[in-house]
Amino acid sequence: MARKSVIEREIKREKLVAKYAETRSKLKEIIRTSIDEKEKWDAVQKLQQLPRNSLPCRKRSRCNITGRPRGVLEKFGLCNKKLREEFGKGSIPGLETSSW
Repeated sequence: MARKSVIEREIKREKLVAKYAETRSKLKEIIRTSIDEKEKWDAVQKLQQLPRNSLPCRKRSRCNITGRPRGVLEKFGLCNKKLREEFGKGSIPGLETSSW
């Protein structure tokens, strides 16, 4: 089980990414399409002033139950250990054990 502080930090990062997503995309569009060097440089400076944790690549996918960062299957939002437990109980529809 992950520490509560680590899980809370991830939640904070998700909120920052959502908050600054539109601003970040507008600035990147200006950088890509602008011909004027001054305008492009100003957009780069503003982009650098945004919080570092608002970058989407800083988010870490974590298990919804335990907060474990490794072995997470995005489709279910669970780590492989909890996924195996849950589908063993039959609580995940569409998954079944194979037998041959």
